[in-house]
Amino acid sequence: MYAIVEIAGHQYKVQKDQLIFVNRLQDDEGAKVSFDNVLLIDNNGKVNIGAPAISGAQITAKVERHLKGDKVIIFKKKRRKGYRKKNGFRASLTELRIEGITESGAKPAAKKEAAPAKEEAPKKTEKKEVAKDEIETATEKKTPEKPKKPNKTVKKELDALSEDIKACRLKIRKFNEEKRKNQPKKPKPMRHTKIKNHFIAIANLIPPAHKENVKMQKEAEKILLRAYRGIMNTYGINFVRAEAGEKDIKEKYDKMEEKAKK
Repeated sequence: MYAIVEIAGHQYKVQKDQLIFVNRLQDDEGAKVSFDNVLLIDNNGKVNIGAPAISGAQITAKVERHLKGDKVIIFKKKRRKGYRKKNGFRASLTELRIEGITESGAKPAAKKEAAPAKEEAPKKTEKKEVAKDEIETATEKKTPEKPKKPNKTVKKELDALSEDIKACRLKIRKFNEEKRKNQPKKPKPMRHTKIKNHFIAIANLIPPAHKENVKMQKEAEKILLRAYRGIMNTYGINFVRAEAGEKDIKEKYDKMEEKAKK
């Protein structure tokens, strides 16, 4: 014997002592529940179909427990848009055990009456007393204060000052131009002096950890002098000027050695 019954908006095929899972019911665990909306009953081949429900038919069940169903993953994606969204969902369920199927003569299940709504006390309307000063300030229209225009005498003074400032700027510009013209032009350094200055700058690049190492300074001096002579020969610079540059490089290394010995 089986029946088709509607429970919580879904239709189920049930038999006696069967366990079914339905949408969450409000009844507590261990409570007995009855359902009147029976659509079909099959009693050993005798089929009784309701229109839409069978009058007097009833199905009794017991609430075993409340639980949650398996997780359902909802994944949404839009290709070439960088859109991905993943959500999980678990339905709230109630496990029922079918205890009996009655085909006719059952009393309709008593519907739970809603509790009477509490009578709300009428709200007291309190009139707010407004002070006279607030009413006056609300009624008065606030007119924005217009910026005061400067007097004619003040305008004239400002114009005169701006003209004086312009004249002073012109005088300062002319003075600086004349000063630049009268200054003697510095001669541009020759090629051999530029090369010498570069090699002296390279000599200053000794790391601080090796400034006291005299042997390393001497080796660096030999390498720099050799390179300096080679560059002078390639450019075809005068021998006298090349010797003067070598003396300056040697003096630089002599000073460094004296500091290291101290």
